[in-house]
Amino acid sequence: MIVYMLAYKLKVRGGVLVKVDPKNTSITCSNCHRMDRKSRKSQAEFHCVFCNHQDNADHNASVNILEAGRAFLAAEANSQGLSVLKGRVVTAVGKLKPIKL
Repeated sequence: MIVYMLAYKLKVRGGVLVKVDPKNTSITCSNCHRMDRKSRKSQAEFHCVFCNHQDNADHNASVNILEAGRAFLAAEANSQGLSVLKGRVVTAVGKLKPIKL
């Protein structure tokens, strides 16, 4: 349901909706990008066993999802010959092919 609501809003305002598989985002460190189930101390607490990065578990996972979405957009832009800077499409965003829902 939320995907359709977001798609509708993006249709009105413009933009691109990227669906990201959330698998393992809650056990992957958003700082060092290493994965270990032991880093997820509780439902709310994330503490990386490799680099000692500490964060709210939901925030850590959302940063991983954001990075995955930006990486996807960068790859799509590169495949279409568009200019990309630091994972953000900086020119011709409107020329990206829409992602089918």
